[in-house]
Amino acid sequence: NGPQLEVPQMAAALLVEVKDDTIFQFVDAMLQAMPNVTRTDDGDLRMRSVQVPVPIPIRFKPTIARFGPYLVLATNDTIVQAMDSCRRGESPTITKTAEFQTMARGLPTEAMGFSYVSERFSDTITGLVEAAMAANPDTKAMAEFMGKMKGQASYGVSVKMPDAIVSISRTNFDLGEALITQIAAMPAALVGGGMLAWYAQVAHRGRAPAASDIGNLKQIG
Repeated sequence: NGPQLEVPQMAAALLVEVKDDTIFQFVDAMLQAMPNVTRTDDGDLRMRSVQVPVPIPIRFKPTIARFGPYLVLATNDTIVQAMDSCRRGESPTITKTAEFQTMARGLPTEAMGFSYVSERFSDTITGLVEAAMAANPDTKAMAEFMGKMKGQASYGVSVKMPDAIVSISRTNFDLGEALITQIAAMPAALVGGGMLAWYAQVAHRGRAPAASDIGNLKQIG
């Protein structure tokens, strides 16, 4: 058996602005016949969570919720409750942190899309990959490379213009390295192999890709 890694508890949620209750009511009606469904109605928060009967090493409780103009699909009810608490002003939002305010200073507050990678998230992901690689002598050099990537953060806003969609971003690191962090923000199960291959190419070349490799995306900042 190889060394064991302690992986932080993870959760994900998809927040979609909707016009009405059609989707929520449809799913709610289907859940009526299912056992182990937790129903929560608190003000304008309506939440339905399904208890998975099979033991899973992570907190997985598929949840659908509705509050304000939004429909939420989440891996568990805890993350939805945290989102609702921030929305109600009962808990501080990420926009109140000094790190976020520094990264977002001067960027648009209204846009069609946002992306934010905090230093904490970046350190967690790179730390896990670094620990996994350090156990293998063949990837020791790559583990050292990963260690140098800690402390990175980025914030991006996508703005729709008359003739294009413009990406405006700010990072505390080199733009070429930003590609690595954006990949790390995706589910590890989907990009793990590709990410390691990308790192191998960087190590082989001895440099990160040039900004022109981003393609036709317009970068400002």
